[in-house]
Amino acid sequence: INCEESFIYIDCPINSISLTNCLNCTIVAPAVKRTCTIDKCEKLVVSIATNFIRIGSCVDSKIFVYSIKHPFLFGDNRGVVLAPFNVGF
Repeated sequence: INCEESFIYIDCPINSISLTNCLNCTIVAPAVKRTCTIDKCEKLVVSIATNFIRIGSCVDSKIFVYSIKHPFLFGDNRGVVLAPFNVGF
């Protein structure tokens, strides 16, 4: 919550992740078992593999996602780019 100009790399499996009010951050989470929620973020770059991703009210963000289910977009998203997962082991 409220991260600014940060680089966060999570290299172990986690159940879920929530990114809220982040500004100008890069986040890599290659093993999220359940849900990823990205809400009210700006200029975010996220590389994530998850079961389900929710994106809400984000601006100018790039989300590289590998997901079993389709992404769920809600709220006022502007300039959000969804791209294929780009992290390899």
